[in-house]
Amino acid sequence: MHLIKELNFQVKQISEAVSSLSAQQLSIISQMAEIASFANASKNGRCYTLSDGTILTTIFTGQIIAVDWLDVSLAPHITLNGEWEMENTARCEEVVRKLGDNPVIFDVGANYGWYGLILSRLHSNSNIYFFEANSSLIPNLQKTTLLNGISLRSKIVNRAVSVASGDTLTLSIPGLHRGSASTQGFNTDLEIFHEKSADVVQQKIDSISLDDYCRSESIESIDFLKIDVEGAEANVLLGAKGVIEKSSNLSIFMEWNRGRYPEEVFAIIKSFETCYSFDSSGRLVDLSDLLHNSLALAHFERNCANALCVDNNNSFFDIYLHKKMVFV
Repeated sequence: MHLIKELNFQVKQISEAVSSLSAQQLSIISQMAEIASFANASKNGRCYTLSDGTILTTIFTGQIIAVDWLDVSLAPHITLNGEWEMENTARCEEVVRKLGDNPVIFDVGANYGWYGLILSRLHSNSNIYFFEANSSLIPNLQKTTLLNGISLRSKIVNRAVSVASGDTLTLSIPGLHRGSASTQGFNTDLEIFHEKSADVVQQKIDSISLDDYCRSESIESIDFLKIDVEGAEANVLLGAKGVIEKSSNLSIFMEWNRGRYPEEVFAIIKSFETCYSFDSSGRLVDLSDLLHNSLALAHFERNCANALCVDNNNSFFDIYLHKKMVFV
């Protein structure tokens, strides 16, 4: 009996020590996050401007990113604050951290490469693929990959990712919001964003499907796929049905544009086990049951909008799809 009491006492001491250690670790992590946030906020837009109008600036991770000084969509936020879409950024980091060795990461609609760049630092042996249709942004991406030492394990593809390869598409590029170029046109009045229709530049760009690209590069599967292509997300998914089916560990983060996708997209997303999104208050919401219990795409979109408290005037929300259950 005395021995049992002694063992119980020792177990209690060990448990208390572990709890104390865990609390200390959490405190240290919290303090480091606060320091990083303060340092980032204090940089006061520290940047370096090149002769071609490119701004080089540091972001919250300490990495360097190249942006266009004429752009008013992402560039000011990245330059002045070193941050962009921090809730989604943190969620993507959480997912990618759990990936195994040599993860393959596709950033489709890369823009300045924010997501591909952020995620590249989490695994030193990851392979990053930036897909960007806007040719004027390619020099920025090239500088970013070079300055951060990832040019040898990344590729930049200047094509419009779509349902098929070899088509010539027309890319519409706004004068101010240069990161919002679209092959689908704009379903909102550009004057709301102080854009003039006369300033929209039309650019011809060749298309490529992810299935064709993966075959050409001998890529068997993808581990993480980010899609933000201003309304053309359905074409990306339809052109990637083969590689999505083969990618048993795939997670997708994508902008979901309501009322713009054909019904056949629904079958693709229903092949994923779990689905999540952030609601209007920043709370992560499990949409998995809504996905699998919905009978049609419109039904799913309506249920999601209600669950996320999305205003009817808001035409899009972001979703996360996972082939396997991930920690929430």
